[in-house]
Order: sequence, then structure tokens, then C-alpha cells
Amino acid sequence: MSNTFSKEARVETDIEDEASVAEILRALRRYLPEEEEASLQSWLCEYLSKQINEGSLGFYIDEFGAKDVVEISAQEALEMLAEREVWNAEHDVMLHPFYID
Repeated sequence: MSNTFSKEARVETDIEDEASVAEILRALRRYLPEEEEASLQSWLCEYLSKQINEGSLGFYIDEFGAKDVVEISAQEALEMLAEREVWNAEHDVMLHPFYID
């Protein structure tokens, strides 16, 4: 399966589906069980950071119980990507990437 699997395509699909970074990582782990989670997380951080620096991605946070989502700056998104909690799908604050049109 990994021979025909594209990490980039999986991430692009998940972003279009409004998945959080934790959900994207979980999907990558499902499709690539032979890869270490830390390696996939590192790759995903690099991929998202590159997209941020190219100006093609924005981010918003979704807090459990909140009525609205809050768009955050690229710098705030980069800082959150470095935090352990953002990678936990059970955490109250979810970080979501989106494509900037």
C-alpha cells in the first residue's frame, strides 16, 4: 500500500475535509503503520510549515464547547505545532489548517 500512497495527497484531502492536525496525523499513521509516529509528526510539521511560509495555508483553532472558531496568525500556528497537546486528538483545542484562496 505504501508504494502507491502519497503523504501529500492524504494531507491535502484531510485539509479539504477540515481535519485537525491531530486527525491528519492519525490518518497518516493508519495508512503508514510501519513508520514511527514521531517521524510522521516531524514530516507533517515540515510539510505544514513549508505551506505556511509559501502563504498557501491558514489556521484556525476550534475549542471544545466554543460556538465559533478563531483564525490565528501563521506565527501562532507554528508555535502551536511545536506543542505536544495539539497532536492529541482528545485535547480541548484543535488546530485546523485550511487553504487560502
